[in-house]
Amino acid sequence: MDKAYKVSPLRKVKNIDVFEKDTKYWCNVSPETMRILIDEIDQGGDFDETVMKYLAGYKDHFYCDYRADAGLLLPIDQESVVLDAGSMWGGLTIPIACHCREIYALDQTLETLELLSLRARKENINNIKLLNCSLQNLPFVDGYFDCIILNGVLEWVGMDEDVIVVDMWEKKFSGARPRTKSPRDIQQMVLKELRRVLKPDGVLYIAIENRIALKHFFGYPDPHINIPWVTILPRLIADALTKIKKGIDYRTYIYSPSQLIELLKEAGFLKFSMYALSHDYRKIVKQAPFAYYRRFGERRIPLFYESIKRRIFGKLIPSSYKYCDSLAVLCSESSIAPARILQILEKQGVIDSAANYFAAINNVRYENGTPVRIMIIDKATGRIIYYVKAARYSRRGYCNIADESGNFNYIYSKLPPELRARLIEVCYDGEADGYRLLVTKFIPKNISPENRLRRFGITSPHLKKELIKFNSNAIGFLVDFQKSLTVDHLPVTDIIRQFKEKAGELGIKERFSELFNCLYSRLSDDELNFKLPLTVQHGDFDTTNILGWPCADVILDFEELNKSGTPFLDLSNLLLNNFILFHKLKKTTTGFQPDWMEVIECGINTFSEKSRIPINIVSQFHLFGCLEHQIINYRRYRNKEAFPLYGKEAVEMILKMEFRKL
Repeated sequence: MDKAYKVSPLRKVKNIDVFEKDTKYWCNVSPETMRILIDEIDQGGDFDETVMKYLAGYKDHFYCDYRADAGLLLPIDQESVVLDAGSMWGGLTIPIACHCREIYALDQTLETLELLSLRARKENINNIKLLNCSLQNLPFVDGYFDCIILNGVLEWVGMDEDVIVVDMWEKKFSGARPRTKSPRDIQQMVLKELRRVLKPDGVLYIAIENRIALKHFFGYPDPHINIPWVTILPRLIADALTKIKKGIDYRTYIYSPSQLIELLKEAGFLKFSMYALSHDYRKIVKQAPFAYYRRFGERRIPLFYESIKRRIFGKLIPSSYKYCDSLAVLCSESSIAPARILQILEKQGVIDSAANYFAAINNVRYENGTPVRIMIIDKATGRIIYYVKAARYSRRGYCNIADESGNFNYIYSKLPPELRARLIEVCYDGEADGYRLLVTKFIPKNISPENRLRRFGITSPHLKKELIKFNSNAIGFLVDFQKSLTVDHLPVTDIIRQFKEKAGELGIKERFSELFNCLYSRLSDDELNFKLPLTVQHGDFDTTNILGWPCADVILDFEELNKSGTPFLDLSNLLLNNFILFHKLKKTTTGFQPDWMEVIECGINTFSEKSRIPINIVSQFHLFGCLEHQIINYRRYRNKEAFPLYGKEAVEMILKMEFRKL
């Protein structure tokens, strides 16, 4: 018998220890679908193809690396023993298994465990132990686990019938069942059991939706049963409304921050570390400690940002972080160790003591191969000191941190000291405790108003003046950067010919023939024969990656670096990205805002003066840049649709642009 168990399993199904006579069912899809899927894989079917055949709507559970982003906030290490309580298909089990000694995957649904077993076998992960049992009666000895994960599970334990999630969302049922215990009583029973099997200094991590999330006050439905208002209504009224709408009683209890702490205290936990999440614990945009917000407010890490209504709320309401979308809490009977990322940085000498810092997730990208991004915050001052990129779990074996690190070292070795000083400062670059990390100094500079530009365009003469100044400063760096990293010179006509050959190889030559025709018609013979420098390209040179408004004095993010290309790809990104996104949002490819055109024309003139490239050639920068975006070899982890200059809509806008020569 496994040393973790206090009782022997009743039977074994494949490699799953079964402790229940009658197993229950909780899953996104029906048991029939799960059984067909498992049997096909058992009979030799390809795992990925079969999963996509039957579970295409849930592929993020298997193929999206971001689901375990919170792992670096857990206080665990390579020697930890972890319990994933409610593991389902292993969205957390698999990535966490790579960073601990042993993980037990517990679920009440035998079929989901069978699929998790097949997945672990395919990915050659051998430190996962599978067991089928109820959370109300755990088979473990007391004080066994260093960490228990209860991710999106607590709200469901009050449902004592089988659950197919899609039915809960869409269907009405025949009638409420008689109950002997309230959902809260069952949740407390589960929490007490989990506390029993934790070590005295062990930690329980809970992620759950927030009962008083701002969106619920505007009619956003309960995320479990699809009924508006029930989360914020008194339980008796919510129960009555659910019976009318769904034919069942209301059982999926979620809590406000204070209510959740009260529930945990009643279960015997004494120490707590609460996090505010936006938007969701399954796909985290931001995850920051309540302790930070209590001391320093929301100025540096705003949770509410994507609509005017939410931004106003975030500024006007005291403690507005308590109305975040989801909650996460670390709780323990004794003490809570610092987050894993802080412990790693202390060991590597980046920070003095992990206890002196907060760690907060601040994600911007979710493509596979991209890293989770974590801010390291000084507890004494509330200032963000470091910015960490940490490789997400990926069985695909690639990560853009390696690309960015290699690219940064390449250009750093070639740039003169005065340009190196404009690059972001790297504090750590390498492997640590099983994670690939890139740690840079956080630059507390004024951030460009790119969101305002993309939503509303240029709204004032002052903003136009500052944007012109920003572009001029950024172009000054760009020209010096390109001169230092020029690799060749080619006649413009040869460059266009190479573009056409590449487009032909990709089968898109005819689709973009108008761009080629415009270049030939707008350039004279002398201009076509002008030898244009080919240079290293930053690849993503826009307001997002240039810090300091309007001085443009720090450049970061080199994962898209290309070692040879025209000077115009970076210039196009700088001058056109916000412009194109603004017009895409306005759903217009004509009637360009005059102030925008003036700003772009000033940039063209500045670039021509500084680079000594003839003004008429520079005036076609948008054609060159757009063509390069269509034919460039994008990184595997980068969604090319995310580049504003890529695609049919951007090409239509580019063809309508002509610029004056100031």
